[in-house]
Amino acid sequence: MTGPTLARPSDRQAAPALKGVAVLVLVGLYVYSDRLLISLQGEDIRRALDLSDLQFGLIQGASVALFSAVVGYPVGWMADRFDPRRVLAA
Repeated sequence: MTGPTLARPSDRQAAPALKGVAVLVLVGLYVYSDRLLISLQGEDIRRALDLSDLQFGLIQGASVALFSAVVGYPVGWMADRFDPRRVLAA
């Protein structure tokens, strides 16, 4: 008696999934590099815009959190009600 076996997906089935993962990895790298760039250039940006430490901290932290919260809920709602692939593509 043998146990259950998992069927391997064919190359045709695996290709779209790999493309989707590749796109998500590239987007993640872009977001990470964007935040890193702001951190590296932070002091120059702060001086050029004549911002206090508090103002620059709000730009770096609170503005990103607020944007994520404001955009995250509608995108999550759309992903629940519509085709998530189309929402991700948009």
